[in-house]
Amino acid sequence: MIRRVAGVTGELKRARLGVSVVFAVCGAAFATWLARVPAVQERLGLSTGELAAGLFGLAAGSVLALLGAGALLTRIGSRAAVVLGAVVCARGCRWSRSPARRRCSSPRSSCSASATACSTSR
Repeated sequence: MIRRVAGVTGELKRARLGVSVVFAVCGAAFATWLARVPAVQERLGLSTGELAAGLFGLAAGSVLALLGAGALLTRIGSRAAVVLGAVVCARGCRWSRSPARRRCSSPRSSCSASATACSTSR
């Protein structure tokens, strides 16, 4: 049951919509990566254990980022944190697709970003 609260402002509605959009985009990005995991594993010739180590690193990095997110939100505010996150993500995607990054230095990279860049560039 949805409960309506009297006095909900337009600003609150926009904030809720913004958070919903960010969560939807993050979910879509993760789903896209998840669908490509078998192709990345095959392309890089990773064993199940090597792939598991890389995926564990991804999860561990997320947990570490969550630990620092509270302090960051307190310091710069939620709006600035979302903008900063979007900029960092966009730069990371651009960086991983740059010509210099397309050449893998190691065929058995456990970094998911470089693995994705390597698997999609050849």
